[in-house]
Amino acid sequence: MRGLIIIALSVLLQGCAGLGLGSSNDLLDLERQAQQAYAKGNYARSSEYYGKLATRMPTDADTRYRLANSLAREGNHGLAIQTYREALLRDPQHAGAWYNLMQLQAQELTLTAMEARRYLDKKNPRARAALERAEQLIEVFDEHAPASSE
Repeated sequence: MRGLIIIALSVLLQGCAGLGLGSSNDLLDLERQAQQAYAKGNYARSSEYYGKLATRMPTDADTRYRLANSLAREGNHGLAIQTYREALLRDPQHAGAWYNLMQLQAQELTLTAMEARRYLDKKNPRARAALERAEQLIEVFDEHAPASSE
């Protein structure tokens, strides 16, 4: 019986080692590299490092939040939105993730409304509803936009 327990523990430990989680020093190095890349404005590199961290720390919301921030700065808004949502699945109380998600979605919605206004033919009766909605959205976001400091 004791032999079976030792074999089971050995198999379990080998399985954990095979997960590639790495040591805490490896994780700290990755985090440091990600933070440095972000601080230097190298968002692609920062996203790469935070992506590796997210893989190694599957339950960590903050890593996904930082990854989403990097992705947003890179201009990869679709993936940033998805990653903010992943952070919120892990921590629904993450106020920073909620705020940035709303900001990014509002920005995307405003761009979509502006594109609709630009491309839809005002003379086309089928476009009327979409154009009205676009104007409503643009008006709402204009009202809530921060005042420019000129």
